[in-house]
Amino acid sequence: MNASTAVYFTKEDGTVLTDAVSMLYDSKKAPVIQKWGQFYALKVAHYLSVLIVDLENESHRNGYMNIPYLNEFLWPFRVSDRELKSRKTWSIYHS
Repeated sequence: MNASTAVYFTKEDGTVLTDAVSMLYDSKKAPVIQKWGQFYALKVAHYLSVLIVDLENESHRNGYMNIPYLNEFLWPFRVSDRELKSRKTWSIYHS
């Protein structure tokens, strides 16, 4: 099949694929990436939001009141893993 086909396809990272086998292999990975990519990106955002809010709270307890209340902006990321997995789309404007 590779000898009689011409393939010009690019991967997510911009790498050019020129054979059908590589194209088919990479196309099989796409649904997995689409399913779990958003979840893991949101897990990082969740971790960072928890860290920032904890640092904010500790600063306020120690009298540093000039630290802004960032938890008001980070609340959309402070949800459970179940909530992160259940959403098909993600927007900070619609909870």
